[in-house]
Amino acid sequence: EKSITELVLSHTRHLDLSERSIEQVVSLSAGNPFYLEEWCNYVSGLPEADWQDMPVPASLNALILSRLDSLPQVLRVLLQKAAVIGQEFFVDILREVERNLEDPVDVDSTLATLEDHALIVKLLGFEFSSYLFKHITTREVAYQTLLITNRKLLHQLTAEAIETLFADRLDEFSFSLGTHYLKAEMHAKALPWLRKAADAAARVFDNSRALDLYGQIRGLLPRDDHKQHGEMLLQCLEIKWMIGAWKALDAELAELKELGVKAGDNCLVFHALRFEGMMAFYRRQRDEAKSLWDQAAALADKCPDAMPRCVIENLLGIWYQDGGLWDEAMEHHSLSLDLARRLNDPQREAKSLNNLGLLYLAKGGHEEALQAFSQSLELATRHRFLKDESLAIGNLGHAYIVMGRPEEAMPYLERKLDLANRMNDKLETIKALGNMGRVFSGTDRVAEAIACFERIVRIKQYLGDENGIKDTEATITELKGRLSPTEQT
Repeated sequence: EKSITELVLSHTRHLDLSERSIEQVVSLSAGNPFYLEEWCNYVSGLPEADWQDMPVPASLNALILSRLDSLPQVLRVLLQKAAVIGQEFFVDILREVERNLEDPVDVDSTLATLEDHALIVKLLGFEFSSYLFKHITTREVAYQTLLITNRKLLHQLTAEAIETLFADRLDEFSFSLGTHYLKAEMHAKALPWLRKAADAAARVFDNSRALDLYGQIRGLLPRDDHKQHGEMLLQCLEIKWMIGAWKALDAELAELKELGVKAGDNCLVFHALRFEGMMAFYRRQRDEAKSLWDQAAALADKCPDAMPRCVIENLLGIWYQDGGLWDEAMEHHSLSLDLARRLNDPQREAKSLNNLGLLYLAKGGHEEALQAFSQSLELATRHRFLKDESLAIGNLGHAYIVMGRPEEAMPYLERKLDLANRMNDKLETIKALGNMGRVFSGTDRVAEAIACFERIVRIKQYLGDENGIKDTEATITELKGRLSPTEQT
């Protein structure tokens, strides 16, 4: 407390403050340096007559509110408008909002004065002149002091300013546009931008943001718009499957199927059956998976394009391959690859090449497998398909293990693990760790192999895969039996 008192005194020596005021501010700050900084700025801006025995705001929010109330109106109002734009804001957007409001304010000089008051900070080295609120609480307080009707208008004007100023690069501002139109309660304008922002987040595996945005979109849609509700739910299911958020997946798949039926949309029903088959296959219910995928295949040709057929041929190929039926698997994978190329879809082509490579590998065609995996990797890297890049890299590592060249496998497996972690892809993480564990267990690095399989157990516990947990624990038990007495302790 002594050092805090000295800090306050060092910033306010010229103010001749009473001991009572100093004691109060030190006590109320609870050691928060931002509170102390804001209080020093606050008192420095007051008339000299108010310095003695002045009241000390009891909280950081109250302190900032007191600071804003003491500002000249032109400064306070511009700060509020900036708060609507965001924690970081472009000067050009603020200037365009002012122009549309026909407010005769010198934006640059007013912002410079706000910076002198230590409320905002100018950001350097950017294409556009921009400022940052010095603290998030300052922006929140400034925003909350606006009337709700004024907030709505300013959000609308901010969105319109972005559309005017950045007409040739609006996709970069999809999240901002969607958010501003949403807060302006202009839902029809908000929806397409929120959808773009959600899709963009999903593409870069910003999974939490994508799920949140798809959920927001569903909350804005009319309840009877079954098709769009189904499309948004499907996007969420794709992400949840990848990250292992499976707790409510069965119920959500039933909802997806119901929405597809109500919308008369065969594609939505197809995807519900596809997912149900994937769940059954992962649970080792092979017959159930085949039945569901056969039903999906019957619907595929009723969809408006060939993509569902391409997808289901791939899954059926995996099913036959898992059962050791190589010829049937080859037929389905070859058809999937042909359809992907006819659709001019490099991502589906990369997936099909990966599965063909696994089939070649299983049949002993090592060079054919390496060629297929390398082609898949080249497509995925060129088009920045991170998931398919991960698959191809992992399969190359797996191929070198099968070929008895584990030292060549490990760099691929380490890259695979890094990509899987970046995507938070639970199943791909399991594959990477499993292959790394296999490599380690073939050497004297048994303890590292055990660590890989123990991590797999934790992931399978998260997924609720009881059978998988038992299998992996059996592997760990066998490996522990190979440890020396010293290593076991």
